[in-house]
Amino acid sequence: MLRVLQVVDRMDRAGQETFIMNVYRHLDRSSIQFDFVEFTDVPAAYDQEILDLGGRIYRLPPKGRHLWASMQAMRSLVASQGYKIVHRHYSNSTMYFELLAAKQGGADCLIAHSHNSTQFNTKLLHQLCRNPLYRLTRWHLACSEDAGLWMFGNHPFDIIPNGIDLERYHFDPQKRNAKRRELGLGQELLIGHVGRFTAVKNQAFILSVFQRFLELEPDARLILVGEGEDRADITRLSQSLPLTGHVIIPGSRADVPELMMAMDAFIMPSLYEGLPLTLVEAQAASLPCLVADTISPEAKLTDKLSYMSLQEGPQIWAVQLRQLARQPRLDQTEAIRRAGYDIREVSQRLRYIYLNASGQAADPVPPAGPPSRS
Repeated sequence: MLRVLQVVDRMDRAGQETFIMNVYRHLDRSSIQFDFVEFTDVPAAYDQEILDLGGRIYRLPPKGRHLWASMQAMRSLVASQGYKIVHRHYSNSTMYFELLAAKQGGADCLIAHSHNSTQFNTKLLHQLCRNPLYRLTRWHLACSEDAGLWMFGNHPFDIIPNGIDLERYHFDPQKRNAKRRELGLGQELLIGHVGRFTAVKNQAFILSVFQRFLELEPDARLILVGEGEDRADITRLSQSLPLTGHVIIPGSRADVPELMMAMDAFIMPSLYEGLPLTLVEAQAASLPCLVADTISPEAKLTDKLSYMSLQEGPQIWAVQLRQLARQPRLDQTEAIRRAGYDIREVSQRLRYIYLNASGQAADPVPPAGPPSRS
């Protein structure tokens, strides 16, 4: 059996982590198995499922505060366990340090996978590490064109779409009604957001928009799904505004497909993104989406997604959101499949890359899918 070491910060229910789990669930685990490095001592949302699927979890010190200790731990782990393929998922090129340590530990196939298009607070170090990262690694993957350009510049890379299980997101009115009853909803509009509570997701702006939205739809509700370092601050902010009884902050949830079916519109005013997995999911669930124009144009897979500048302000966002929330829900899963986001096809592409890296596939070119950039 081929064991591939997946390197992440923490396996919570966030975009890149959910994508990895989607792939993991659909791989033939009799031939390829995933193990995980997490840079945290705190158990994460997907840890138990990883163990149930046969994976191992290794906890290493994060490089931010302990660079040398983190690299030494990675080097020792790869050497002691004999990993030959190490797949690092991250949003900037400082992943170079973990992959260099893996190389020193004996890994001979290093995969750099970009999951974001920019980070404001890491640009200088990112620029310094970008070319060394490219030279060090064999496979250069990105979730979108923008994410690849951010990570690899003018060098060639392969786009691996953030695939989803389309069957789970096929819009079902019965599931919608059942979830709305569970949430205590009747005919009132439900505005939704799924994402990590962090500054880049701009949830404070969502609250400002929803405050204006209530002036138009006094019975409306807002649900903010996720965990993160800013969750307590956003909760306090929602309680300080005249939104009492209208905002639901349930934490991390495993029923995101059903929650999206229960929603009437989805909002994502992020400061920057690559190609968010949640927008693929929302469009697959036939959910109208209003997103910031800071998000890549590649995110528009269907006509259910509309862009708006953050400069327009909360009032204009609220008016547009209300219009979108009245749209009919028509099935979009076939459009998502044609765009290349079926997790079964994506998993086969990654399986091919792993087999190629281990010498078990003769052709060095991945199967058909979104084109490589060269």
